[in-house]
Order: sequence, then structure tokens, then C-alpha cells
Amino acid sequence: IGGLVTNKFGHLPKRNESVSIDDYAFHVMQADSRRLRMLRVTLPRADDEGEKAAAG
Repeated sequence: IGGLVTNKFGHLPKRNESVSIDDYAFHVMQADSRRLRMLRVTLPRADDEGEKAAAG
């Protein structure tokens, strides 16, 4: 997961940086000079998924 998130950023992110990938929000909680140590992942809400499916 850390590699996917780092690739999306295009650089090694620092603490408190955020990025979204396919409706999932990734927030860097801890990182050092070489890797991500802790990420907070926010999942899309279930009712949003139902609305998307109904729309199209």
C-alpha cells in the first residue's frame, strides 16, 4: 500500500499530506526519510456507492 500511495504522490510524502485514489482517501500519519510508517484510509460511504450505481 505504501508503494501505491507514494507512486500516486510522485514523491515520498511527509506527515499530514493526503491523496485520493479511486474514492479512497489516504492521509499520512507517520513517515520517515525512507518510508511511510502509518496511513489513515477513509473508505467511500456505502450510500455513495448506491447512488453511483443507480446513476449509471
